Amino acid sequence: MKTAHPAVRPDRRSVGFGMDWAGASDRGLVRTTNQDAFLIVPESGLLIVADGMGGQAAGDVAAALAVAAVSEAILSGGDRPAATLLDQGFVCAEAAVCRHVLAHPARRGMATAVAAAVIRGNRVALAHLGDVRIYLARDDLLQRLTDDHTPPGRLLLAGLLNEEEARQHPDRNVVLEAVTDSKRPVRPQLASFDLQDGDCLLLCSDGLWGDVPHSELAAAITVSCSATDIVQRLIDRAIAAGGTDNITAALFRCRAPAD
Repeated sequence: MKTAHPAVRPDRRSVGFGMDWAGASDRGLVRTTNQDAFLIVPESGLLIVADGMGGQAAGDVAAALAVAAVSEAILSGGDRPAATLLDQGFVCAEAAVCRHVLAHPARRGMATAVAAAVIRGNRVALAHLGDVRIYLARDDLLQRLTDDHTPPGRLLLAGLLNEEEARQHPDRNVVLEAVTDSKRPVRPQLASFDLQDGDCLLLCSDGLWGDVPHSELAAAITVSCSATDIVQRLIDRAIAAGGTDNITAALFRCRAPAD
């Protein structure tokens, strides 16, 4: 069962003309702790969201370790291809979790879902494991770019469920692929593409997309306002829908509208 660490304050920064960044995390209304974590580093074009799993097995620690490892790989990687650095970062995240469990055996079983994006110029590279999602809003349409590594996620990919059925599936929280202490080879799902003016990239934990239907996510993201305002709208909608899990969103917007 997922839980998380104290809510992180919204982070809004701008880099260059026409770029807007924001992120926020909230414990929600049901969980007693917040095991989500996120990081935004605008000067390096980096966004990361991690959703820790394991409850008493310290999912919050796994999430923090993963964010630290992935960010270190990106920030120290120089001009190496972003996809290569993301792949390396996920491998380092797993190694960090394994080392931590060796030192703290009571935390065996700790794990975290992770999604990350690196933006360089008009190109973005993505990586993810688990059920942290990445969405792209373009031309007033919202598209999910990642596949959930869960039983309903596999059924959705096979065309046996629709989005709403997958969102309400009883095995929605059974994560099949994640950063864990299992010492299995880490193979994040990787992708890259060119950004266009007006694009909005959202990384979010299942505390957001699990409580807020796709149509409502789209309505909140495609409005003409700042990244900070969009993130707050998303958090507010998840809370209004019950806030059944920790809620985290990190967002990048090209050509942020003028105030």
